[in-house]
Amino acid sequence: MALYWTIDSRSRLVNVLADGAVTREDVVRLLDVLDTGEHHRFRKLVNGLAAEVVLTAEEALQLAARVRERHAAMPPGPLALVVRVEMFETFRTVFGTLAAADRPFRLFDDLAKATRWIESPAVRDWRPPQPGLTPRSLSAAAVVHARRGR
Repeated sequence: MALYWTIDSRSRLVNVLADGAVTREDVVRLLDVLDTGEHHRFRKLVNGLAAEVVLTAEEALQLAARVRERHAAMPPGPLALVVRVEMFETFRTVFGTLAAADRPFRLFDDLAKATRWIESPAVRDWRPPQPGLTPRSLSAAAVVHARRGR
């Protein structure tokens, strides 16, 4: 196994280290752990700088599909993903799936910058929107309240 993680329920943070050859099974195991309890809603800092990802294109697409399904069923927490620059293009589809979720997401090539971002108050205090409320409906509600002087 090339994925190692710690879950801090007090700070609502999951730290993941990818070190060496990361397989589909490694990623599935991590996703299974995140599905337990409320861990999927926690902030996640994933350090993939030392990772060698050994996924086929088909496996990457399968994982992207699972992540998309998870996001629809369970709104995820903020994600800071740190990878080498050469991985940006290789895993564009997977990164696109991660970015599509309604949550703070940033891609980094520097661990210190990613850590500062995931620990920033705006990200640390972020919570998923309530079911049925989208950013657009929240904006519309804010306009209505502002017009009413609330």
